[in-house]
Amino acid sequence: QTAMEQQQTAMEQQQTAMEQQKDTIRRQESVINRLKNQLSRALVGCQVTPKKFTYMWKIENIEVCLEKAENGTDVDLHSDPIYINHPGYQVQLALKLSQAAVHVQVHLLNGDYDDMLQWPFCHRFSVSLVELQPPVRKNTVGSPRAPHKNCLNQPGDWYSTQLLPSLDLLKTQSFIRRNRIFVRFSVLL
Repeated sequence: QTAMEQQQTAMEQQQTAMEQQKDTIRRQESVINRLKNQLSRALVGCQVTPKKFTYMWKIENIEVCLEKAENGTDVDLHSDPIYINHPGYQVQLALKLSQAAVHVQVHLLNGDYDDMLQWPFCHRFSVSLVELQPPVRKNTVGSPRAPHKNCLNQPGDWYSTQLLPSLDLLKTQSFIRRNRIFVRFSVLL
């Protein structure tokens, strides 16, 4: 081959290599965008400030659940598992509706970061129903205060408290709007 043909071949090889690198970059950008979207979906409803974590749990179709509870069927609703901070403790909220009352539970779950965390879990937290009609107020309940009292010692432990003494209060106060309620879970870090 002549020098000109060798140069042409080298340029074609470089062009092919550049196209392959561009394809690799496009694939990596696609993976990055997919991961960003997954992270965004995972963080919906979560808010972290330097000293406080807040999760807002939206419960849809609450009127059907209330009707079941009024008719004597206990209703148990569960949030998706969430992480408090990153890395952090994994928890799940449960709302219990019965003819007698409205209870909420905070369940400490096994998480990916348990070996890195300080145990027991003794952070102060609160759980509240959010009033949705103006003026917006919150009915805050359930908050362990002392480091050695009401601590959740390990995954599998849970904390339970009564949010409201009756279903009627849930219906008559302004907690329900457009067939949904919101439960706010906040942790002081």
